[in-house]
Amino acid sequence: MHLKPSYTSFILLFLCFTLTELPIQANNLKISNVRLTSQNTTAGLNNPANSTLIQFDIQWDNSWRTSTTEPYNWDATWVFIKFRTRPSGDWQHARIDTLGFTAPSGATIEVPSDRMGCFVYRDADGTGSVNWAGVSLRWLYVQDGLTDDALIDIDVQGIEMVYVTEGPFYLGSGGDSPGEFQEGGHGEGYDHPAYYVSTPDSIVIGPDSNQLWSYSDPNYWDYAGDSINSGNGGPGTLYENFPNGYNAFYCMKYEISQGQYAHFLNMILPSQALIRFADKYNFPGHYIRRWNNLYVAERPDWACNFLSWGDGIAYADWAGIRPMTELEYEKACRGPKNPVRNEYAWGTSSTHWGDYFHNAEETLLTNPPTNKGNMNFSGSRGLDGPWRCGIFAASAVNKTRQETGATYYGAMEMSGNLYERAISVGRARGRFFTDMHGNGSISTAGEADVSSWPKNLTSDWGAGVRGGGWIGLYDDTRVSQRHDASHHNLSRTSDVGWRGVRSAP
Repeated sequence: MHLKPSYTSFILLFLCFTLTELPIQANNLKISNVRLTSQNTTAGLNNPANSTLIQFDIQWDNSWRTSTTEPYNWDATWVFIKFRTRPSGDWQHARIDTLGFTAPSGATIEVPSDRMGCFVYRDADGTGSVNWAGVSLRWLYVQDGLTDDALIDIDVQGIEMVYVTEGPFYLGSGGDSPGEFQEGGHGEGYDHPAYYVSTPDSIVIGPDSNQLWSYSDPNYWDYAGDSINSGNGGPGTLYENFPNGYNAFYCMKYEISQGQYAHFLNMILPSQALIRFADKYNFPGHYIRRWNNLYVAERPDWACNFLSWGDGIAYADWAGIRPMTELEYEKACRGPKNPVRNEYAWGTSSTHWGDYFHNAEETLLTNPPTNKGNMNFSGSRGLDGPWRCGIFAASAVNKTRQETGATYYGAMEMSGNLYERAISVGRARGRFFTDMHGNGSISTAGEADVSSWPKNLTSDWGAGVRGGGWIGLYDDTRVSQRHDASHHNLSRTSDVGWRGVRSAP
């Protein structure tokens, strides 16, 4: 059930190992038996100098790949590696080789050109748990500043993701949610046709035909006293390097867990961690505490709330992923299907009102009902705060999208549980966003340092929230609901978390 990355200490030249476990956990994923083999200090045939193999075993539950039925996709784990020199070096990001890797039988490994990590997923159709021993990645360690005889610790981590396929899709549902995307040329109001994203090219934002448009709702006001929260920010252009959802990308299967975030805090500098830590222990649903200079998640599988925009993008930068755009949010939910008016992430406009009786053991004491959309929101009952990542998938009987609350592509909790922070097209700054990924490190001040990402939402507005949270009403959780899509929310709140993406290689 739990991911427990390990520190492996070694001297590169002699390959001496000791192994200890760390208290980091994530839903249904485990990486173990980390080891180094086959070090080369001199160049040879197909063996570059100053390289070694990083090997490990990986397993997770509820895996799939399907090529003959919808959604024609697969789930994967984004694997990335950190190292530090002993006895007191800082953790750094290891860049793996695009060649020299070996996938176990039944698995595929895909390394992007920036070498920040790799995707591991099934090589053929199938469903159920996967358990692969002997994943092998080649590390050209000299390129990361190490010598052959360096004494280091190494840590292998993973994030479960789903593959969102390339192709056209709709923005908006033709419904009556505030600020819904729609095709221009139909006047102000609700119930207008959805906008069709047909290419990865630039998109013109405007009120005329064949343009992307939406209307601000005067019932929703931001802190500056205007109604831009649910608006589009006026006419403009989303250029072709803006991730508009047409191109393929990977989306985190779950919201970041409290175990994942606590491990991140433990691996950055103490001064950075103090900036990125929300001291909210025992507030609704938050169980990360600072203990003897370590950060401990007592409910590691629970989705992590009280994350600011700065917290989320710092994690994304450090993990080599990026924020998602609000267009990608709708693509990950709806897929290529025709929109359903006022739909939720599972593709219908119906949701369950009733008692789930969630408990501190991260389970539902009653199974969610069949043929009804299920999520954690104010109409459901149980413990206050977010629930365990993937809780409905674990409790469902028939495993349908409605019972599990899953999106078209299999991402969980995109309606309800915690709001998803996303790049907004309703702010000029958001429109300058590009698909640059994190570089594996953050600034000494604990901030993300990718130039195209909005940083300080006080003066660098460019993001908002989508999808609703556990506090909100059911209509806040609709896929097309945009009343806070451009809300420059700086604070850490109990109903906002984080979910990142990565463009497909």
